[in-house]
Parts: sequence; C-alpha cells; structure tokens
Amino acid sequence: MVIAAQSRRLPAFGVKVVLAVAVLAGLHLLAQVSTVRLLQIPGYLIMAGVDLIQNTVLPGLSGLEFDALYAVYLVIVAVVLTLLVRAVYARTTA
Repeated sequence: MVIAAQSRRLPAFGVKVVLAVAVLAGLHLLAQVSTVRLLQIPGYLIMAGVDLIQNTVLPGLSGLEFDALYAVYLVIVAVVLTLLVRAVYARTTA
C-alpha cells in the first residue's frame, strides 16, 4: 500500500488576509491603549500611512469617511503583506 506524501500547504489566501487585518488592527489598538512608547511605534506607523494618503489625496475626511478609508487601507496593506509572505515562502521552499 502506497501512501502519498502530504505536501505542506499554506492556508487559503483569504484566511491569511483576515489574519493580517487582525494583526494590523491589534497593533493599532495596542498603540491606543499602551503607555509604553516602544509598543506604540507599529500602530503609529500604520496611522501615519493612512494619514499620508488622507492628507494628500482626500483632505478633509472625518468621522465615518475616515473610518472607511482606514478600513480599506488596512485591507490593502494586509493583502500586500500576504502576497509578500507568499512570495518569500515560495522562494524559500522551492
């Protein structure tokens, strides 16, 4: 009886994107609630990225519009990070 070797499969792309969004949102939350400056840096960098886009492309956003832009920004960053991780993983396991 021959048993086929299982290949190491990564989770589906969508699952990885959802996990990346959760990590980014967690870093943002950590920056908001932490009093330790070192823990605030990653969340600050995320907020600075969305602020750069908001101030240059869409100035004057506030309230619900800014929250929607922030959510879209987090998803785009999560997709880019997931694609980067997938490319690095494919390169190192090939």
